[in-house]
Amino acid sequence: MSSPTICRRRPGIRRLLPTLALPAGLALASCTEAPAAPTDEPEPSDSAIVVQRGSRLLGVSISDRSDGDFNSAFQEARDAGMQTTGLSLAWDDLEIAPGVYEPTVDYLGIAAAYYPPRETSLLLSINPIDTNRRRVPSYLEGRSWDDPAVVEAFEGLLDWALAAAAPLDLVALSIGNEIDATLATAGEWAAYREFLRQVSAHARALRPGLRVGTKITVSGLRGAFAAEAATLVEDTGLVLTTYYPLGSDFRIEPPSTVPGVFDDVAARFPGRPILFAEIGAPSTDSCGSSTSAQADFVSEAFAAWDRHAEQVELLEFVWMHDIDAAALARYESYYGLSERCFLDYLATLGLQSADGTDKPAWTRLVYEAAARGW
Repeated sequence: MSSPTICRRRPGIRRLLPTLALPAGLALASCTEAPAAPTDEPEPSDSAIVVQRGSRLLGVSISDRSDGDFNSAFQEARDAGMQTTGLSLAWDDLEIAPGVYEPTVDYLGIAAAYYPPRETSLLLSINPIDTNRRRVPSYLEGRSWDDPAVVEAFEGLLDWALAAAAPLDLVALSIGNEIDATLATAGEWAAYREFLRQVSAHARALRPGLRVGTKITVSGLRGAFAAEAATLVEDTGLVLTTYYPLGSDFRIEPPSTVPGVFDDVAARFPGRPILFAEIGAPSTDSCGSSTSAQADFVSEAFAAWDRHAEQVELLEFVWMHDIDAAALARYESYYGLSERCFLDYLATLGLQSADGTDKPAWTRLVYEAAARGW
């Protein structure tokens, strides 16, 4: 099959979307040759127009590979087009005693030394909430989020953390990760809103121009507390979200659901920049997925991104590699969840196998990224 030009409708990848027009203001400056589509893909029934990357950011979460060679994995991700990655840190891991910031491993310091010379930006998360875990130092346990002592303590943490992060090009700062998994009442949301308002202002004062928000899952943006979630988006002016196609009992939704998710989030927050701080699908052949479905998820995500290229600024694909049994056991203990589909989802979320062998999803990411100029 000859390589088509990117400025034309591109065959070679199965699409579930109709042919689309380019968003206003996004012109294709040049027509470069797209790479050949993976040879194991069937011919599509239709095709979509590809939008060049422009100012959009492609992220990859570089997980631990079984050989421990982070530098090699990092370079492979960079070669695929990665421009940014994420670092998520828990408050109680950073502050080991009141006002004492001595993490066991100084990941922030390591990142500040490693990424700037390699021209890689960072989406930094400092988490008082990490999904279904409250990560507040023990001396603040039991206090409400809007308690002045909690606010003051977190501002002290920000003083230390943003000084350490000074060399880094920060895409944004997220204060909390998937907070909707912990905040269970309207009152808790209101208290966290006030906490976020005050500490965000402090972060911006420390680093003028820094964009600050909080990560809320796609389900949280659309669920029982959607109104409360929307107030946080309006306060911060930024949509920071995570998206995994998980249905009831952690069964995997098909790739055909991806366009509707992007459309819905964009429609809920018109004019607001959207950053998918985490996006990914597993390859487990139980619970509704497969290696081919995972690859199709990647393609659907890129196609949906093209449709909303003016609003969606970032996709960070999670993870680069599958995790091993020991890591899976740690996650099972951390989240307190042992459902088979949940564990299968975590175990096979990587775009590559644990040893770095490409899955179809990694091949697809490389192809889709190259077709858009990454």
